Amino acid sequence: MFSTVKNTENHFYDAFSNCDLEKMMSVWLDSNEISCIHPGSSALVGKSQITLSWQQIFKPRAKRIFNLETINQISAKDFCLRLVQENIYLEGRNFAAPPIYATNIYRKIDCSWFMISHHASESPMKSDADFFSPRKEITNQSGNLH
Repeated sequence: MFSTVKNTENHFYDAFSNCDLEKMMSVWLDSNEISCIHPGSSALVGKSQITLSWQQIFKPRAKRIFNLETINQISAKDFCLRLVQENIYLEGRNFAAPPIYATNIYRKIDCSWFMISHHASESPMKSDADFFSPRKEITNQSGNLH
């Protein structure tokens, strides 16, 4: 059905863009071991929980336009992990959501690639260059560490 990871991913985002539940679920492996985490959501495991989540996301129906940027890809014989930045726009509106970072994991079964995990999270509104810098120790006036 999906001969390449890119084909599967394109199908996923086309289904997402058009609120097409049937098309969306055709991308997912039919398994109770698949997982999905939407931004701000708890972990969902299994096809029934994931299907229900997409039903809720697709109401109300709103056409979304995706501009994807690939950040990283790790591939093996029958697995592929893709880290992407989702830039999402609502059709007909001057609104762009903050970028979403998504980790999409795919598995090849026979000759077809399927999604087995989608984990999306909001990007920070403002990047703090010091966030990953070593913390400076604070001392009180007596020179003792707090």
